[in-house]
Amino acid sequence: MTSSLYISTTEAGSGKALISLGIIELILRKTNKVAFFRPVIRKQPCGKQDEDINLILNYFALNQSYDRAFGLYTEEVQELISQTNYDEVLDKIIAKYKHLEQNYDFKYLCKINCVLLGGKGGRGSRGSRGGKMTITILH
Repeated sequence: MTSSLYISTTEAGSGKALISLGIIELILRKTNKVAFFRPVIRKQPCGKQDEDINLILNYFALNQSYDRAFGLYTEEVQELISQTNYDEVLDKIIAKYKHLEQNYDFKYLCKINCVLLGGKGGRGSRGSRGGKMTITILH
């Protein structure tokens, strides 16, 4: 069985969470050691947590902490990139993913839905309607 799946889209609101629910439901029929991971997430105001991560972790009661379900905050990535620490960004994300790789049979990766840098004022730019969804199986 494949051990990882990566889903990405070109824009927000394209149905990643819904697709994720269905795919993880199918995966859990084969193994109960499933992890959910988003490489980069936006820091939520007032200490709130990412809605998609909470949805997946709570709906399926995955044996995984919230902090292990993402690599870095967008703000951390932007700070490291502004200091030209590109390798550190990748190293930190990969290190968190590797922990999951050692402790879970299947890893489900869900991409952020906006560009980290670019657009006006350094904010992410969103694609236009009609974006595509990509699902990649990682061996």
